[in-house]
Amino acid sequence: MSNDTTTPSVTELAAELHAIRRRLEQIEAMIAAIENEEAAR
Repeated sequence: MSNDTTTPSVTELAAELHAIRRRLEQIEAMIAAIENEEAAR
């Protein structure tokens, strides 16, 4: 592993990917709620 601090480690990338997936799940839930609201009208 190089000492280049500008290159994120695999662990850091995995943690960031996990956070992005969590955020995506939240956004998808928000979209589903909006769609359900629209359908209920």
